[in-house]
Amino acid sequence: MGLLIGAITWPLWPESERWRKLSQQGFESEALKQNFEDGVNREQAIWYHHEVADMLLLCGLVGRANGIGFDTAFWKRLEAMLEFMPA
Repeated sequence: MGLLIGAITWPLWPESERWRKLSQQGFESEALKQNFEDGVNREQAIWYHHEVADMLLLCGLVGRANGIGFDTAFWKRLEAMLEFMPA
């Protein structure tokens, strides 16, 4: 998350775009691996679940605000996570 947000926010170095792509690919992949399709985080700890959902949402929105798209599967997994959380 840190590398992704940093590379998007401060694209000051020649490596910034490569860092952004690498970190986004890893972030999206791990979002799918570490959270079940029904939205439950594999750690099965509700407060950790909230933190992970926050990280996914922040990265997705920062990306969207900067014209960087995230895969549909990423957004569906995040939506399932948010629906799982109690109101």
